[in-house]
Amino acid sequence: MTDDPSSSSTRETALQRGKACSSCRRRKLKCDGGRPVCTQCVFDDCASDCEYTDNQGRTRTQILEENIALLQARVQELENPEHAQSVLLRNPYEAFRPSETISGVISDTSSSQAGIPALGSATSKPTPAAIPWWELEEPPAEIRDTLVTDFLPHASSVGFVLSPPHFRATLGLPTLNPERPHPALLNAVLLWALRLSPKQGLTQHEQLYLQRTILALQDAFGGGQGNLVDERTVSRRRVHAVQVEILLAQYFFVLGRFLEGRYHANAAVSLAVSCGLHYIDTSPSTAFGSTLNLSLGLLKLAPARDSLELGERVRVFWTVYIVDRCWSAALGAPCAFTDEAALGTQIDTPWPRDVEEYTLIGGVSQASVIEPGNKTVQRFLSGGTTYNHADSVDSGISLRAKVSALYERAARLLAVSSSQAQSQAVIQVELQTLARTTTQFAHSLVPLDEPETSTRSAETRETLFVVHGLSHATMIQLHSVRGSAAVSTTESGLDHAGEVLQILEAAVGSEDRAAAGSNRMLLDPILSIVGMSAAQVFVQEYLRMRRGPQTYASYSRQEKIRESIDRITEALRRGAGPENKFPIFSESTLISLN
Repeated sequence: MTDDPSSSSTRETALQRGKACSSCRRRKLKCDGGRPVCTQCVFDDCASDCEYTDNQGRTRTQILEENIALLQARVQELENPEHAQSVLLRNPYEAFRPSETISGVISDTSSSQAGIPALGSATSKPTPAAIPWWELEEPPAEIRDTLVTDFLPHASSVGFVLSPPHFRATLGLPTLNPERPHPALLNAVLLWALRLSPKQGLTQHEQLYLQRTILALQDAFGGGQGNLVDERTVSRRRVHAVQVEILLAQYFFVLGRFLEGRYHANAAVSLAVSCGLHYIDTSPSTAFGSTLNLSLGLLKLAPARDSLELGERVRVFWTVYIVDRCWSAALGAPCAFTDEAALGTQIDTPWPRDVEEYTLIGGVSQASVIEPGNKTVQRFLSGGTTYNHADSVDSGISLRAKVSALYERAARLLAVSSSQAQSQAVIQVELQTLARTTTQFAHSLVPLDEPETSTRSAETRETLFVVHGLSHATMIQLHSVRGSAAVSTTESGLDHAGEVLQILEAAVGSEDRAAAGSNRMLLDPILSIVGMSAAQVFVQEYLRMRRGPQTYASYSRQEKIRESIDRITEALRRGAGPENKFPIFSESTLISLN
C-alpha cells in the first residue's frame, strides 16, 4: 500500500522539536515556523509576540533586554567609576563571521578585533549573542553603503532616477532628519542590491526586505502640519513613494511575476497623478516651484525647494510613464495612465533632462530654460517635433519616454487592427503617421556602430541599446498590422528583427566578459520583451519557409533563420545572468507571455 502523499509532505515539512515560535509554544498551537511571523500569529493578530529562540534558547526580546542591561551597567560604571565593577562590552559587528560577512565590507576579524576589549578585570559577564545585520532595523553604515554601491551602477535599468550623489549624501544624515530618504526608499534600494550584488548568499534576505519596503510605504502618505517645512517633508516622502512603487514594479517584472509588477506599476501611476506630477510648470517664473501649480492633484505637493528637487519630480513622473507604457504593451493590457484633457490627465510636464542639468549653478536654474510642456506627448506623436541628430536637449530618460510612447501606440494600433474595431482607412492613416514619426525618431539617434559609442559610459550605451531596440520593436509591430505594406517598401519585420538580434548580442557582451563578472550584469528588463518579439518574427519566417517549396536556396535561407533563432535564444540566456538571477530573460518566462 502506498503512502498518502499529503501525509508524507507533512512529515517532511514538520518543524523540529523546539523550533516553534515562543507565542505558539505558550498557546500550545501548531507552528509552521514562518519568518519573520508564522501563520498562526498572523491569523491571531499577535505578530508582535511571534519570536524565535536562538541556539541558546533565548528570544530576540530577551537578547535585547540583556544588551540593555549591559549598557545600563556600563553607564552606571561611567557615572560612578569609584564604585563600579567592570562590564565587558561587545563589538556590534561581531555578527559578521566569515560565513555571514559581505566580502569587501568588513575584513575578517582577528581574535583581538572580535570584541571591544574589557575595561577592567577579567571577571566580566559573558558577551551576548550578536544580532545578524539583516535583522537590524537598518544595516550598519558599512554594509548599507556597500550595498548601495552595488546598486547604483544598475540604477537606470531598474528605474531609479533620483540624484545618486544627493541620495548618498542624505543617507549619512541622522535617522530622524527629515532630509533623509524615506525608509521605504532605502529598503527598496537594499532589496534590489541583494538581487544585484555579486556577493554570495544575499538573495536569501530579499523576502525580508520586500516585506519591510511594503510596510514602510504605508507611512509615506501622511499630511503636513500646516508648516512649510512639514509640507516639504511630506511632499518629498510622496515623491519617494512613487519612486519606490517603480522599483517594486521593475523588481517583480525582472522576476517574471507580472501580476504583482502590474499592480505596483498601476500604484505608481495613481500616486503620480494624485500628486499632479503630470502637470509641472518649469517656466522661468516658477523655476523653483514658487508658484508651481499642482492643484490638480489630490495629494498636493509643496513647491519644490530648488531646481534639483523640481527635476527629480519631472524625472520620476516620466519614469512612471515609461514603465506604464512599455509593460502595458508587453502584457497586452490597457494603460493605467490616460493622456486626456477631459479626464484632467493631459500630460503637460516637459520632457525630462539629465539630473545634472537640474543642479543649481550660480543662482540660476538650468531647468528654467526648458520649454514648458503643452500636450507634451500628443504633440510628439502627431509628428510635431523637429529632430536634429546633434541636438543635445534629449536626455537618456527623455529618449526612453519618447520611444515608449511610440512602442505602446504601435501595440495599441496592432490590437485595434486585429479586432477590426476601426475602419481600415482610419488605421492606415494612423499607421503611416506613426511609421513616419518612428523612422524620423530612429534616424535622429546616435548610431550604435559609431566609434564614439564604445567610449561612452555604460549607462549611456545601455540607454542607446534600449531606445534602438524599442524603435525596431515598434516597427516590427507596425509591419504586423494588416495592410502594412504602406509602412515601408524597402524594409520588413525580418530586417528589424535582425537589428534587434545585433543589439541584444552587443548588450549582453561576450561569454568571456560575463565570466569576468561585468559590473553591469542586469539589462533593462524590457529588452527581454524586445528580444522575444524579434524571436517570434524569426520563428514565423522559419515556419513559413518550411511550408513552401523546398529548394537549395530556400534550404540555405532556412538554415540562416535557424541560426538567428539560436543566436537570439543564447543572447536572452546570457541576459538572465548567473544562476538565472533575472528570470525575465529566461525562455520559460517569456514563453508564458504568449
